[in-house]
Amino acid sequence: MIIGESQVDLQTYDRELQDAIDAAVGKPILRCIDRCLWVYVDGNREKSPQQKIEEFRVAIRTAAPQALPWIDQQFEGKLSFEAVTLETNLEIPEAIPLFLRELKPETIRDVLLGHLMRSVFLFLDWKELTAMVKEQEAEMEWSSFKEGRRQQAKPFAQRLLTIGGRVPRIRFESGNYIEGFRSSTGSTSTVLLPARSLLNTSRRYTNHSHFHQKMIRTLTPPTPTHRASRLRELRVND
Repeated sequence: MIIGESQVDLQTYDRELQDAIDAAVGKPILRCIDRCLWVYVDGNREKSPQQKIEEFRVAIRTAAPQALPWIDQQFEGKLSFEAVTLETNLEIPEAIPLFLRELKPETIRDVLLGHLMRSVFLFLDWKELTAMVKEQEAEMEWSSFKEGRRQQAKPFAQRLLTIGGRVPRIRFESGNYIEGFRSSTGSTSTVLLPARSLLNTSRRYTNHSHFHQKMIRTLTPPTPTHRASRLRELRVND
């Protein structure tokens, strides 16, 4: 096994997120970014967060009717519909602070202190992400629930991310793989996979026979496009 260091540009979806927020004037807005990241904005203060989340779930069932049944089947009911509020960013160590996001200053103010508190929600469509991985000549695999429990029994800092009690793995045709997107929180409610960065990384691996182990965005894109992040790179010898 060879471990090295490399760089890859990770991309932002802030512009699309800002467009969705701008469009949600007097009405809820549902947008899909990179085919798998759903954004729901509802600034109606008369609705509770729970009511907004339920309406988000109903909207997802209409816009992507196979997404939630796929999750129920894949995780045997152990993973429910999880809508993440944008301001949860403040609780996640890996997340770029909202103040450094490519969002309008007034949007950041309203998300943290104003009418957009508990009003901007994100949801990851794992079914569509799995299809996108396959398009890159790879397969999204999942560990057994037993392996997921084994990971949860490890010291907190050593755990691989588990989703619905299972560890995700992306396997390439060569046999190389990305296993367990590391997160200090270990919950799908605190990690969103970047489709753009995933595709960029997968293409790079296909072309150069290597891949990157860490490519997560936690409630926020990891870095603007012009900034390169250092990622650990792992190559498994034949």
